[in-house]
Amino acid sequence: MPVGSAVTVNALFGGAHGLDRMKPCDVRLATVNYLSENAVVNSAIYGGNHDCRVTAESQVNIPVPVRNREGNLIDVYGAGYGNNTIAQNTHVNLMEGAQVRNVFGGGRDGMVFNQECIEEIVPSYYELVDEATFEPREHNTNVLISRGATVARNAYAGGE
Repeated sequence: MPVGSAVTVNALFGGAHGLDRMKPCDVRLATVNYLSENAVVNSAIYGGNHDCRVTAESQVNIPVPVRNREGNLIDVYGAGYGNNTIAQNTHVNLMEGAQVRNVFGGGRDGMVFNQECIEEIVPSYYELVDEATFEPREHNTNVLISRGATVARNAYAGGE
């Protein structure tokens, strides 16, 4: 969301839709820069995919309040929504001025895998995964809450 945007969306995803686990739509790096106080997100922000497949690394950067149409703060996730979504490394950065309800480094129902799981489980579960998607890197969920950022309820390094 660029500065000044007044768009309204139900949810905001850094990754792909992923309607079918057998159809590749994997994302190597997803970045969400939510920069507009005028935008509206009615449910949540996710760094990862919607239904299934892989977002290897996600970055969600927020320096403004994130509200729904009623004006209430919403939740932010570093990984995906659906229980068949997979992430490897997530970063949620709440900068000065950010306001959210809850923040999660992981996903709502999605999974965050370490390298062993990536090597053993993903190829058998998801055909046609590009091996370059999973270059060796860290396997973490990261939540950075800067001075001047507000989390109204709870902060979790993992998922919901």
